Amino acid sequence: MMSDRQLISPGLVVRDWESPELVRILSQLSKDGSQERCKYLLEVLDDLWDDHFSDKVFGCCSSKSGLNDLCFRTSFWHCISDIRWTVSSISNELQYPKELFYDCDAVRSILGCHAPYVVPKVKSVKLLTEIGFKTEVTLDDVFAMLQTWRTLESTFTAR
Repeated sequence: MMSDRQLISPGLVVRDWESPELVRILSQLSKDGSQERCKYLLEVLDDLWDDHFSDKVFGCCSSKSGLNDLCFRTSFWHCISDIRWTVSSISNELQYPKELFYDCDAVRSILGCHAPYVVPKVKSVKLLTEIGFKTEVTLDDVFAMLQTWRTLESTFTAR
């Protein structure tokens, strides 16, 4: 069996960013299911994202020579993307960011007001794209929404 030391090439530098505090906060929020606290956290991240967090989404693995540098999503990004902590406009359960749509004309013109939009509405374009909120509707999204609508007990009316 190889040890971790044998897997790392000499002279290789890895730059990653993590926040144990944020992991703890998100884990607790996800466990508690507190939508109001999750909304507040998203507002805080939205306000601070461009100046303080956007540069922490990608890490880098590089050699001393600078050749073949490899960029990757950081532990920080995985923390905010891999935990159910974002609030949906149509559900009482917390969602993964990648499951929610950004409320914009491109989405609303196809799915209307019955799509799972992120609440509150994000202002930072960088946060919007880097965290993975959907800004476009794919065919798979349409089929998933039709399936969801089909299983809902409430009925929709055409306008």
